[in-house]
Amino acid sequence: MRSTPTAACEIHARIEPLGLRREKATLEMFERAQRMNPLHPAKLLVENWKKKDRIQYPTIMHHITTLQERCHLSNDRKPICRVPKIPPNKEMKSPEVITHLKNKDTNKKTDPALLKLEAEITIHTYPPDWIHIHRRFSI
Repeated sequence: MRSTPTAACEIHARIEPLGLRREKATLEMFERAQRMNPLHPAKLLVENWKKKDRIQYPTIMHHITTLQERCHLSNDRKPICRVPKIPPNKEMKSPEVITHLKNKDTNKKTDPALLKLEAEITIHTYPPDWIHIHRRFSI
């Protein structure tokens, strides 16, 4: 009896192959280090690394150099901001949520065409700079 090949099982389970996951994690680690504070030890390690020919297994940085050649990574990186730029003492405004129609006599028992018309009239009364979120109800 033969077993199912691992690659076929990964495809059937919709799991990325291990090699691709490893490459993805390596690139994410490299990008994270590149976006850190200029004095962070991880960023200094990545930037000052020099390639040495090794007889033993290659390091992660060796893999990154080959992946960079293959993936063409951008050099325009925005630094990671771990702390939000909002001052801690600033009071946040809560959004204004309107949950009723303009005509308060309209309810679920109203004719569906009239109900839709009332909903559109209510929506058009909102200021244009508001973010409109519409929730669909079943009748």
